[in-house]
Amino acid sequence: MATYTLNIIIDDAMLAAGSSDSLCIAKKVNGSYNVIFQGASPVPKPDQKLLVTNNTFEWEDDYQVFLTTSFGNGVFIHASTNTVPIKFGELVQFEKGVLQDAVGAATSTFAVDGGPVQFHTAVQQSTGGGSFSTIYVDPHVHMGVSRIELTPINKYLLFWKEIQTTEAMLAISTGAGHEWSFPTGKTEKTIRFGYAKPNQPSSATEAPGWYDQKSS
Repeated sequence: MATYTLNIIIDDAMLAAGSSDSLCIAKKVNGSYNVIFQGASPVPKPDQKLLVTNNTFEWEDDYQVFLTTSFGNGVFIHASTNTVPIKFGELVQFEKGVLQDAVGAATSTFAVDGGPVQFHTAVQQSTGGGSFSTIYVDPHVHMGVSRIELTPINKYLLFWKEIQTTEAMLAISTGAGHEWSFPTGKTEKTIRFGYAKPNQPSSATEAPGWYDQKSS
């Protein structure tokens, strides 16, 4: 099972600014971003890391699914059912009030079938050490479709936002952040946030930005 490592370098000048915004990480599933699955802040919430100059985030290709009634902008996501491990090419069926064990299915992604209309299908991804964090909640109400296909891909978004908790649904715009992916064959990525020349703005009006660092 692959372990992915994201290194985030924050210029000292950015940390000295004393912002209350959090660094947020989202993963693209079904063509969209709608959950913060990891984050850090100079003034961290209980479920966040402390944001410092050199920050490391890790996750693994290990997924779980569940159903939830939690839905809405800024809403913390609670599982309403049991949580079931799932792999690509597998299907989980909702029967007799619980999600059954995953079985093989003719799909290149994975899916949940039979969920009641009032529930939303959600996906968690391993962040290591037996911990999982939600990466996506299906935002739609499906009246005539019971099988929900789920497709996580190698696309991520970094952005800044003042939040109360991670694992919350948000209306996330790619224009508000830095979209990136792991290079082919690589499982580690380093990105810096700050000025084009670290800690040295070219002028009083230079805005900080995201800078992908070269892979080794």
